[in-house]
Amino acid sequence: MKAVILAAGEGRRLRPLTESMSKGMLPVGNRPILSYGIEALKEVGVRDIVMVVGYRREKIQNYFGDGRQFGVNIEYVVQRSRLGTAHALMQAREKVDGPFLLLPGDNLFTSQGLKRLLELPEGSWGMLITESRMPSKYGVVEVRRL
Repeated sequence: MKAVILAAGEGRRLRPLTESMSKGMLPVGNRPILSYGIEALKEVGVRDIVMVVGYRREKIQNYFGDGRQFGVNIEYVVQRSRLGTAHALMQAREKVDGPFLLLPGDNLFTSQGLKRLLELPEGSWGMLITESRMPSKYGVVEVRRL
């Protein structure tokens, strides 16, 4: 199983914090946000990661390198024009063959959540969501039971 981490965005809404670094490199607890996702992937046994980078990519690539020091293997693909999430994912299409996990590089999530996704039956899909008191600020997921 591979994971694709989308880490190409500029993070305009987080300015001035993102003027010198991408939003995935913003520190939380003295570590980049991206490091928590990589750690969670490693904990669930996903060691092959394709990271889509763009804005301030040098800082990401210099920090994580090939991933060896974090116990994973990281390959990079560059999104030269930031044209949205689907476009970012398309940049990784030649690096992924078969099922994969798609993760945003600027979110915090746990290995428990990833484990639940990995336990889904083959051929199905899933999504991690959370509740918010201000959903209009983040988006709304409508769940329909069939």
